[in-house]
Amino acid sequence: LSFILALFSKEMALVLPFLLVIDIFRRNRGQRITLKPLYAYFAIMLVYVFLRATVLNFSIGVNSFIDYGFPAGIPLWKRILTDFHVVVSYIQLLLFPIGLHMQRFIRPANGLFEIGVILPAALIILLVFIVGKLSRANKIFLYSSAWFFVCLIPVLNIYPISIFLHEMWLYLPSIGFYIFFSAFIVQIVARWVNKVIVVLFIALYVTYCGLTTVSYGRTWHDSMSLFSNDLKYEHNSPFRHTLYNNI
Repeated sequence: LSFILALFSKEMALVLPFLLVIDIFRRNRGQRITLKPLYAYFAIMLVYVFLRATVLNFSIGVNSFIDYGFPAGIPLWKRILTDFHVVVSYIQLLLFPIGLHMQRFIRPANGLFEIGVILPAALIILLVFIVGKLSRANKIFLYSSAWFFVCLIPVLNIYPISIFLHEMWLYLPSIGFYIFFSAFIVQIVARWVNKVIVVLFIALYVTYCGLTTVSYGRTWHDSMSLFSNDLKYEHNSPFRHTLYNNI
């Protein structure tokens, strides 16, 4: 019942059954695993996906001029190529929350051999390799990485949504990311770096993130401050006119 209510409140709740799956695997390593307790969750999820793709399909809005640039009008293969850039941007935002703003324009990829596709793809392949190596020693790295990517999949425009990237979509994925980050600091970095330096780094990093939260919170004081902040960063957005319109 809570899952149903969550779906109609915030459809990111779709990831719940998959998070339960990876948690079952985490807790039952080496034992017989059954997913039967999750069948009801997946049944509810499939019914909701069907409704979302039919009577609750909001991928195309009322303004055809704006909708032309939405991911819904971009072929799937181009959306997938663009996702390499998007995923790397999300990781950068979690590590270094700089230049935060709401309405972000990500220029869609036009081909496989663009520098904006090749470099992010190479970085993701490298990260997958690192996760594989670390997971041999401790499965927490695999678990946290799986959490991160499972929570990102619904907003990667495999099924088209309104935009390519939104900071608020990092709330759930950030849990997996910071589990990984914490485990990496404690189990890898602390072995080679003086613990005083590690503690100092953590203190400075948490302080920086806290001050950033307080500072950026002021941006959301009202609509004027919100859209004016977007204008500072979206110089090349083809939808810049919508910001002026909103103001």
